[in-house]
Amino acid sequence: MQILRVSGRRRQRAAGTHDAPGRRVLSPADEILPALGLLGGVLFPGLRGRVVLQTVAAYGAVVEATRSWDDKLVAVFAARWQPGDDPADPSLYPLGSLARVLDLRRDPTCGRWAAQLEAVGRVRTRAELRRDPFRLVAAERLADPKGETAELASLGLAIGCAGAPGDLPLEEQQRLLELDDPAERLAAVLAQVSRFKRRRLLHRRDVVPRS
Repeated sequence: MQILRVSGRRRQRAAGTHDAPGRRVLSPADEILPALGLLGGVLFPGLRGRVVLQTVAAYGAVVEATRSWDDKLVAVFAARWQPGDDPADPSLYPLGSLARVLDLRRDPTCGRWAAQLEAVGRVRTRAELRRDPFRLVAAERLADPKGETAELASLGLAIGCAGAPGDLPLEEQQRLLELDDPAERLAAVLAQVSRFKRRRLLHRRDVVPRS
């Protein structure tokens, strides 16, 4: 399980907007989602992770997701500092993961709120709608060619057992996330681990597709 750090209403669909200078056109298919920024890591589809919510905005985004009547979804993006960013408010990569909130409780070791998330797919930001009191984005879901298959479950297992992607630079993690084919992602992750660990991962018997 990854431990990551971060900088009831139904989810809304974005109404189509008129084209205007400096304004992004949103599609009615875009989803309005609360968003989290992760420091130094990517939550890959097929993985579960515990995220310590270190800011009021992060806590607010997860609470907003739990108010949903259906899947309790939050968009999760890797955070990066760019020129001009507030030191406490970094920019986010446009491509991230769609995660389901499984649990929200205080961490007994540090006293902060922590969320248990399960990444179920990928999303791309179409527009950032606000940052206060928490990030809200209009995003489109990206369909994997094979959907939630054994490759995705294997990828999650490989990453968890091999210690990746935490040992990889953030840019490399993001590049893996951008690969459309889950099997390609799995191959790329396995290429990062030693031959011994790779053999052990591939011969595990509990690699099964998620139901």
